[in-house]
Amino acid sequence: MVTEEPLREWVPSDPLSLSTQDLEYINQKINRNSDGKKVTKLDVKPYSSERFKITSKRHVGTVSLPSGTVLRIRPKVELELLNLVRFGIGAPPDSYLEKASYEVADDSEFTRLIAYYYSSILQRVLQRGIRPEYVNQNESRKQVRGKINLHRQLQKRGPISTEFECDYSELSYDSTLNQTLVHAAIILTRLHSGDKITHRLNRQITILKDAGVSQRKVPIHSLQTISSQMRLTSTYETALKIANMVIRQTSIENLHAGAGAGATFLLNMDNLFEMVARRAVKAVFDNSKITVTKRNIGYLAKRRSDDQPLGRPMQPDIIAQLNGGSVLVGDVKWKDVSTPSKQDVYQVLSYSTHEHAPGILLYPPSVVPEPRVYQLSNDQELCVLSLNLDKPSYEDFVATITEDVQTAVESLEVF
Repeated sequence: MVTEEPLREWVPSDPLSLSTQDLEYINQKINRNSDGKKVTKLDVKPYSSERFKITSKRHVGTVSLPSGTVLRIRPKVELELLNLVRFGIGAPPDSYLEKASYEVADDSEFTRLIAYYYSSILQRVLQRGIRPEYVNQNESRKQVRGKINLHRQLQKRGPISTEFECDYSELSYDSTLNQTLVHAAIILTRLHSGDKITHRLNRQITILKDAGVSQRKVPIHSLQTISSQMRLTSTYETALKIANMVIRQTSIENLHAGAGAGATFLLNMDNLFEMVARRAVKAVFDNSKITVTKRNIGYLAKRRSDDQPLGRPMQPDIIAQLNGGSVLVGDVKWKDVSTPSKQDVYQVLSYSTHEHAPGILLYPPSVVPEPRVYQLSNDQELCVLSLNLDKPSYEDFVATITEDVQTAVESLEVF
């Protein structure tokens, strides 16, 4: 029997009954990165002999445990979560989606919103036509096609044979691009079952398979090169970005065999909010020659005798540059606090001092009621700003946070 448990980011759950399989799944599948490194996404604390309290650290989404318990984790701050995802990945405004009514009452089931959004984008991809790609083929043929693979020919056939080992390229729908779309759709159907969104995703999967697209688990390293190697329409590119996010953020077992022993879709809110904030700053500088990135800028201190660096390299979440010089540095904090902390200010101060540039410190809603500008001890200025994230319309959401950042940048006289 499926039991739904609502959770909120950073808030301990009520005592839950968890099986040995549940605990093993959390420890081995959820609390590990793709490289196997241990990371605490769900903190599990014993409450009694058979009951536990779970705290989600920085992550929101859905966790379906082997016992049937489903955890629905919401952000600690009230906001329109799907808008953050859309803006964070760079999805353009879409009138088709804006006019459509979500088949979800609210964002308490965030993965259903993602599934609905993805199925809507995928439907438009299918309506406009699946994109074929040239795919490398290796097969034995009676007649030569493409090139003979001499090594494989001698290994399998010998010098005298009536068949040839051929390598050639063929226009096909069974490309890594389309396999990625199928893989993401299957993952989303595993996280939900028996509703209209799942039925639509299953129909779309069938259409793609009927066109010859195979079902396979797309390796993470393949996702990194797909979009960079192809020129895609905005619809295809958006579908690929959503698929990429779903695949990267999901842990799922038994992809080819039913519901599987467990399924997880978790988004790191620190990373998502950082992506949104940096994209908002990029939008402000869009028509200028200023570039906005995240990168290492060096070390705060080095040993005098041999230049050995002290500590880790500094890496501002936001660094805006013009002709090789920095014009703005900043940091993004997903914190539910009442006022900026001294530690956060010290961090931006170190970036500002190193780069000789003003700073910006961005928070979620309610930390500061309006932009505040401070004089730093290095004679640079710092603007502290809370971004407004609760606009239901995507276009209003984009316009509001862009205007917020524009106001902050103008207060620092960056232009």
